[in-house]
Amino acid sequence: EKVIHTFPYAQGFFETTLPHEMGHIIFREFVGFYNPAVPEWLDEGVASYQESSVYSTAHELVTEAITANRFISLENLSRMDPRSMNDSVSISIFYAEAVSIIDYLVKEFGKDNFILFCQNLRDKKDLERAISYVYPFRNIQELDQAWQKYVKHE
Repeated sequence: EKVIHTFPYAQGFFETTLPHEMGHIIFREFVGFYNPAVPEWLDEGVASYQESSVYSTAHELVTEAITANRFISLENLSRMDPRSMNDSVSISIFYAEAVSIIDYLVKEFGKDNFILFCQNLRDKKDLERAISYVYPFRNIQELDQAWQKYVKHE
């Protein structure tokens, strides 16, 4: 069901909720609504990437997570579901990292490669095969290392 619920005068609706939820709908229309190859961080990262407030603070939150030794590896991020998390700090880090990885892939390798990556996921490749087909990484660990290096030097 592709419905976005709101109420009159919902604060931040046009700046946050609508772009985020539209991001989910459009992304899932493209890769498939019940595609097991798409981890939650990717779905939430694409949706959150549409929100200017989340996007603008993501880099700072990820940098702070690295400094505080709270950074979540991409492999661990791939096993997480923010809906089942209780710790607000971990949830914030999850979303910030999800946005950050999308930002890294788009800025470093271009939108066309990100689209190709999503097409590979849509075509039922698993996450690692889709990554290695499009990007210069053999596996999720290599992507994680390159992304962390990018975050630390940005």
